[in-house]
Amino acid sequence: MSKKYTIICDTREQLPIIWRESSTIAGTIRQKLDSGDYSILGLENVVTVERKGSAAEFAKNVLEDRFYRELERLNTQYKYVFLILEFSQEELEGYPYKSKIPPKIKKRIRIRGSFLLKKIIEIQKDYPNIQLIFCEIGAKQLIEKIFNIIYGKTKKTKS
Repeated sequence: MSKKYTIICDTREQLPIIWRESSTIAGTIRQKLDSGDYSILGLENVVTVERKGSAAEFAKNVLEDRFYRELERLNTQYKYVFLILEFSQEELEGYPYKSKIPPKIKKRIRIRGSFLLKKIIEIQKDYPNIQLIFCEIGAKQLIEKIFNIIYGKTKKTKS
């Protein structure tokens, strides 16, 4: 295995994170992933990261059956799975009032933070293989650290 790895960003990711070449990363390619938003080239069936960019996106997703089918796939088909929530727990608990949603729209939203917090707890209980991490800032650096650790582990086991 090479000392550097390539990060795959799913083609459906709407606001992709792009990594440039570094001492550990060869760069980023856009490629369809079966599940998740990011993985490592050659380890697509081992590790995946699913990103939720806001409490509003998460709130929308928890109402969709498709989201739970995705969680089931992630939970059962991958050794390492991370669900990165790019917002604070405080924003989640104060949803929609502490979110960045325009005031006119906030008035119409019926979902509350207590419901979303309940969903977080259910996800952790029902999908124990998924590591859920709140990361209000620095998601790119966090994902890179995760991938460095996973890539280092798989490199050692294949050597």
